[in-house]
Amino acid sequence: MARALVPFVVMLVVVWAVLGWCFLHRHHDATVAATVANAEAVRAWKADREAALRLDVGQHVGGDAASAARAAAAVVAAADTMQRQVAAAAADATRRQAAAAAATADAGFAARSIALPASPRRAAAPATPAAKAAKAPIRGGAASGSGCAWRDCFAKQVSGACAAFCLQAPRPAPGAAEDWVPDPTAVRRRWLEAPVELDEGLCGDFAFDGRRGMDTNKRMLAEGPVRAAPFEARSGPRLLCLVYTMAENHHSNVRAITETWAPGCDGFVAFSTASDPTLNAISIPHDGPEEYSNMWQKVRSMWRFVAKHYLDDFDWFFIGGEDLYVLPQNLRDYLKERPDPHEVPQFLGRRFRSKVQKVLFNSGGAGYALSRAALRGYDAHFNDTRCDPTRHVAWEDVEIAKCLAKTLGVEPEDTRDSSNRERFHPFDPGYMLMSSGRLQDWYYNYSKEWGVLPGVLCCAPDSVSFHYIRPAMARHLHKLLYDCPP
Repeated sequence: MARALVPFVVMLVVVWAVLGWCFLHRHHDATVAATVANAEAVRAWKADREAALRLDVGQHVGGDAASAARAAAAVVAAADTMQRQVAAAAADATRRQAAAAAATADAGFAARSIALPASPRRAAAPATPAAKAAKAPIRGGAASGSGCAWRDCFAKQVSGACAAFCLQAPRPAPGAAEDWVPDPTAVRRRWLEAPVELDEGLCGDFAFDGRRGMDTNKRMLAEGPVRAAPFEARSGPRLLCLVYTMAENHHSNVRAITETWAPGCDGFVAFSTASDPTLNAISIPHDGPEEYSNMWQKVRSMWRFVAKHYLDDFDWFFIGGEDLYVLPQNLRDYLKERPDPHEVPQFLGRRFRSKVQKVLFNSGGAGYALSRAALRGYDAHFNDTRCDPTRHVAWEDVEIAKCLAKTLGVEPEDTRDSSNRERFHPFDPGYMLMSSGRLQDWYYNYSKEWGVLPGVLCCAPDSVSFHYIRPAMARHLHKLLYDCPP
């Protein structure tokens, strides 16, 4: 009888070995694919210093199941190794993250990236039933009948049949009087009256370009964790948020901003090449052409307009580009601990030290904030020759820094938290996660005096801003931070 059972026992052992081998081999395949994608991202990073470093996990076809029995011992050993790696990582999170970020784009790095358990993210306070009932949902997905999905919305330019689905279709703009001055509170008031509920499909996993793969942005928010204070019930100083843009981006970037983070500010105005009251966008004339190489003149005109019309209505003024994502209540919570903004000129953001121009400045990409006293002081020196009033250059962030330092004696301050994690970020969350802290690039060279922390150590839980955010990514981040289950 015992002998008769031997073949069945052997068969069960072989089946167990094959299933175990297949399971782990699939994991290995994903790891290999992640390694290849990561290497490609690193090469892209070196080719373009302002591109984001990402991991994009693809598909990789596995081996032959017939070799499972021969490989069983190796599979078990590999499983033991993986378990030891995960256990060691869980025992020391700080060491784990530093090691992962410092590793090169090899199989070991990719394996650690995939195997590490995600840290829990604090969920935002849920909206009240009345607020939920009042929300006007923006729906999407294959069920819409367009044949489009959210993955189609992450390209640099979205057009054709998917533009409407992606909420990026051009729309006619109502006219505005030549002397129209936007009511900066309009965007928040409209949102509070009819809040926008983003589609549940935006809770999915999206690589930076929308493809299937590792969602490094989601991972950074979860593992940081980066928390978003709900902005329905705001507290702290009054905050005016400003963005610079152009009319061709009203239907994409600016619309996404007004449907996500802009209502969290007490006031919001977009300065553009054409006016659109539905987006609180106003055409702002300035000296010279409308081009990137003339950003200083455009920003000068913005600050003059804001000082003239809004100076006494707000305590702080935050400025950045149309590709920013901002957490307004996090910013308020940080600013309310600062000295009196009405009396003390302050200039806050992500500090950089330019080795070429020998100046300490705040990154324009990450956005920066001026206190009321700082804006009043700048406006008083608007045409001061020390502020280069006639210069036509792209680096508006350097110019405003030089002006404030020369005229008011105000320089950028350290805005990191008590663990030296930055609050204002010149890249998206996924890029910040994958940064090793060791690469020799302008980002690290500009931060040598205080250093750059690697991986999830980069970003404070109460982070304020992220840069290089496309419209679909803005909606994805917003959904993750405020609505998706942890």
